[in-house]
Amino acid sequence: MATYVIEGIDTNGPNWRLLRGSLYRPGVEVRRTLIEAPHRHGAVSVGPVVFSEPTLALVFFVEGSTEAQLEQRTEALVGLLTRQGDLIVNRTAGARQGVASARLISISEPVYYGASNALELTVLLGIPGVFFRGAVNEATVEFPSSQGFTGVNFLNVSTAPVSDAVMRFAVGSQTGTLGIRVRETRNETGFSVTGLAGSTSPGDFVYVDAGTYEAWAANNGDAWSRSAPGVLPLTGWVEPRLAGMLQIEARAQSNPLVRTTSLEVVGTPSWTIRAAPAFL
Repeated sequence: MATYVIEGIDTNGPNWRLLRGSLYRPGVEVRRTLIEAPHRHGAVSVGPVVFSEPTLALVFFVEGSTEAQLEQRTEALVGLLTRQGDLIVNRTAGARQGVASARLISISEPVYYGASNALELTVLLGIPGVFFRGAVNEATVEFPSSQGFTGVNFLNVSTAPVSDAVMRFAVGSQTGTLGIRVRETRNETGFSVTGLAGSTSPGDFVYVDAGTYEAWAANNGDAWSRSAPGVLPLTGWVEPRLAGMLQIEARAQSNPLVRTTSLEVVGTPSWTIRAAPAFL
């Protein structure tokens, strides 16, 4: 059974524990945009697959040595789950660890066992961001302009698309119009960065946030946020590809247990990516 920690509190602790019926992992539901054409069989799928918010069901067993202790522990559990704002949920299954923000959907009426001073509660949590995420990491790639294909090794463990990577491109002393292009070679998503290189001053680096479609320039390599000191916003410089903004997928080839990523990046002598793996 996978283990869950909610707001730093173990769901299998001294005050309560999870029972059979709790989900090992949330289910997966996708949405597709389909277009039906006259005089044509079936439908045409348009755009990338979009994942719906999953639901995580957890069945808690709460027990006390007295009715007063049972009530105290039940109140503590309900209070933990009904706090304002999102809940931080950590999931561990084997060596895989992930974290997600969750929202409470419901807490069932208790199944009460009076003779044992115990009860069961079924809790439903929604995961608005859909995916559990691993630790943020980064990697730098340097290559001649004629070579542009590479993988992002730390994202190879992902089972869901990573759509919020931040990329840093070396600009240095380039002049004229920038022509940076990024393409995910499997799903054809990506973006291009176009603009006059001289207008990035100070701008040894250009950053792009694929999750917000924002770009900015900075003269240092640590300006990973648009709100970092000394950055210059580059409004209108980012144009998504026809298939959509960059979504990095790890896909298996001949061995289903081995997944790889593949990006084509041109127009820069080196680039760095910062992102977190995503898990369904």
